[in-house]
Amino acid sequence: QELYGRPTDVPWAITIDPLYRLPAYSEFSRFHPAFLYESLWSLLTFVILITILRRFSNKLLSGDLMALYLIFYAIGRTLLEMVRLDSRTMNLAGVELNMAVATFVSLILAFLMAVWIAVRHLRLRNGERD
Repeated sequence: QELYGRPTDVPWAITIDPLYRLPAYSEFSRFHPAFLYESLWSLLTFVILITILRRFSNKLLSGDLMALYLIFYAIGRTLLEMVRLDSRTMNLAGVELNMAVATFVSLILAFLMAVWIAVRHLRLRNGERD
C-alpha cells in the first residue's frame, strides 16, 4: 500500500485502500503501480547490462558497467518520479531540495558518466593509457 503513483484508469492500475491514500487523493481509488514500474525498469536494466557484458566484454574498461548502471538508474529514477505521488523535498545539509532538482542532478550525472565512458574509450583507441 505504499509507493503507488498518480491516479489512473489503465488496466493494470492497483486499488489503494482509503486508509493508505494521501489526503489530497482520497476521492480516487486506482493508481499507477510505481513499485511495479521500478521493478520492471530494474529488470530491463539488468538484461541490458548483461547483454552488453556478454557482447562487448573484450571492449569494456574497468568501471564501464558501473557507469552504465548509474546512467540507467538516473533515467529510471527520473521516469519513476513522474508518476509517484510521495515525492518529497529532500533535506541536504540543512537545505531543502525539491525532487525536480534531484532529478536534474541525476540526469547531469548520467550525462557526465556517458562522457566519461566516451573519453576513456577514445583515449584507449588513440593509444593513451587510462
